[in-house]
Amino acid sequence: MTIDKDLTSNSKLLKTLSHSALANLEALLERKDYPEGSIVFRENDPGDQMYFIETGLVAITKTIEGDIQTPLAAFGPGQCFGEMSLIEHSARSATAKTQEATVLLCLSRDSFEAYLNKDPLGAAQFLMGVLWEVNERLRHTDELLRDTIYWGMRAGGHLTISEKHTFKEKS
Repeated sequence: MTIDKDLTSNSKLLKTLSHSALANLEALLERKDYPEGSIVFRENDPGDQMYFIETGLVAITKTIEGDIQTPLAAFGPGQCFGEMSLIEHSARSATAKTQEATVLLCLSRDSFEAYLNKDPLGAAQFLMGVLWEVNERLRHTDELLRDTIYWGMRAGGHLTISEKHTFKEKS
């Protein structure tokens, strides 16, 4: 299978790979088409694949209570999701659902392990790209957490805002 050149040029992760590392990875990917509204995976499903979006849009949501979902992210062409499943053998932490007709390139954990054995340098480049993606998402999560704590404390009357917009304990 050949990775679309637009995907390669739009993917921060894929464009860091050498030509040989990309060629070795291409051989392991499986292309899947999903109609709009398809569930790619559900929170708590077993995870064993990561996905690159060739075309389309995927929303990632987390269950808050019952069937109430909160959006975490929306990913489009060139972006990836589900990468945690290559590293850890645990359940999905969120639900992924297509928002329009979507084409995904799937990398299974077994294929990734074969990639590690066949091309250790390419796999190292790939993992550095995954680490970059995870780091960027962690920074975003830090900002969301800060905002959530701040507004929760404000709503509870535990903080006031000084003129310099710094947090101060309410006396």
